[in-house]
Amino acid sequence: MAKFRSVSPAAAQDIAIRVPFAEQNGRTLLELAFSWLLRVPTVASVIAGATTSDQIRANANAAGWEISKEDLAQIDRAAGG
Repeated sequence: MAKFRSVSPAAAQDIAIRVPFAEQNGRTLLELAFSWLLRVPTVASVIAGATTSDQIRANANAAGWEISKEDLAQIDRAAGG
């Protein structure tokens, strides 16, 4: 798992739930985050920062995965939502 500078216990729990889900689907946490956000009706757009060309490509590729409603529900259930 990637190392994070500082996260709250709740955020660490969310990451612990979402990383295995992403990996089981052959995706990265970035791809999962973008896909999840793009499926939320109240989210108008995803704004992501990038400082390298690799990050720009990763951000653009991440938007290409359309997560299913069933997968969204599974993630929400696992996270207690």
